[in-house]
Order: sequence, then structure tokens, then C-alpha cells
Amino acid sequence: MISAYYGIIPQPIRHHQKLRANSKLMYAEIMSCLEDNGICIKRNIYFSKVLNITKETASKSITELRKHGLIEVSIEYENGTNKFIKRYITPYQNFHGVNNSSDNAYCQNNHGVEDSHEESNDDTPCENGQILLYNNNKINKLYTNGKKSIDLLKELNEKQITYLGNIVHSFYNQKHQQLPEIIKKDWKKDDNLINDSINTLYMIIKLDDYSEKIVRDVIRWATDDIFWSTNLISLRGLRKKSNNGETKFTNIYLKYKGRK
Repeated sequence: MISAYYGIIPQPIRHHQKLRANSKLMYAEIMSCLEDNGICIKRNIYFSKVLNITKETASKSITELRKHGLIEVSIEYENGTNKFIKRYITPYQNFHGVNNSSDNAYCQNNHGVEDSHEESNDDTPCENGQILLYNNNKINKLYTNGKKSIDLLKELNEKQITYLGNIVHSFYNQKHQQLPEIIKKDWKKDDNLINDSINTLYMIIKLDDYSEKIVRDVIRWATDDIFWSTNLISLRGLRKKSNNGETKFTNIYLKYKGRK
């Protein structure tokens, strides 16, 4: 998701005597990037760019917030290989009322982790689907059985797959040039990324009533636009609703349509 226009810093954090200013600002940015389930999945490279800090400073700020019990951090690894998949940051719910329900992709206790909190003697993992969470009072470690395979929608024909596939490949090739630390050079090996992106573009055409040409032209324009070139990183979230109630694609289209 795109960072929201406003970021919230509750009074207990603003007036926290042991937090550095960078950490307070980091909390606001995390709050502005929450998904619908109240979790932030942004990486340090994102925070370093938008806050004009190094990745090391971003990491230190997140660690400081976690050690003071203001956020929970969970890291998902592939089971058996320990390959990093994703990081989940959950702000301490008492400050903003986010209810992290069982719809989350992982089990968790919803309170902050204090430095003085005694380590639990219960080593039994809680299970939710295929994901196991181990509470170690520092960083929650998630182990999954790898990525779930995403297939192309059955109603797509070969002509549509080729047309939309060309849009997808052109987009991610340019994203790799613009943001090589986020879109890696081996992105073409990620079938889930490609298939999900093609599916999303197809749904924009089929359900949102945009023509194939409009979808192609809007995405081409967005990759070169000063704002959207750094705020549109993936095509997979184009149908997600923004704060104004419109999908991300519609908001980009309106900017494209109103360009001079």
C-alpha cells in the first residue's frame, strides 16, 4: 500500500523520554503504512528512502520501538531453509485500537514485549494453518511451508495472457532499473509475482471496466511519473482501496487523465 497522508504518533510515544526522534518518526511512518489487518510489511529500504535515513538507522529505530514494547516484530522464514520471506510489524494496539483478529496470517499475543518481561517457559508453538509462531520475547519467528502457488485465472485466453504479460514484464524490468534493491534482477523466476500481476490487470479490465489500452497506457505513464515511479512498486495491489475509497489504479488513472 502507499503511505497514508497522515502518520499518527500517540502522546505516550511523543513524550517518551528514552526514544530517539528518529524512532518516534518511524512509529508514525509504520502507522501510515498499516494494511487492512493492522500490520505493516514495509522493508527497511522503504523506510530509508521515505525518511531519508540509512537502512541501518531504520533497523535501529524499529529495534528501539520493539525493545520498549511499542511494536511487535515477526519474521517469516521458509520452513527447512530459514530463507527470509517477510517481516510483519504490529504497533502496540492499546495506543490506537487496532484489533489484530484471527484473520492475521499468524498467531500472536497482542501485547508489547518489554525488556523486563520474563521469558516464557512455554516452548510449545501455536498453530494457525501452516504457520508456526515461536514467542521468544524478542522477535517472533514464523516458519511456513513456502509460498502458495498462484495460477493464472482459467478464463484468460492465450491472447490476453500475452498482451497482459508484456505489460507485466515491461513494468518489472523498468522497476528493476529504478529500484534494484526492491525488485531483484531474478524477478522473472517469481511465477507468483507474474501470475498474480496478470490476474490483477485482467480483473481491472473485466470488473472495473477499463480497456486494455487504458491499462497499458496508465501503467506506462506511472512508471515514469515523478510520484508514482517510486510509489507504484508492484502491480499486485492495484485493486486495493485507498483512503479515498478508490482503487489504487483508479487514483493513478485520474492523475493520468488530468495530466497537462
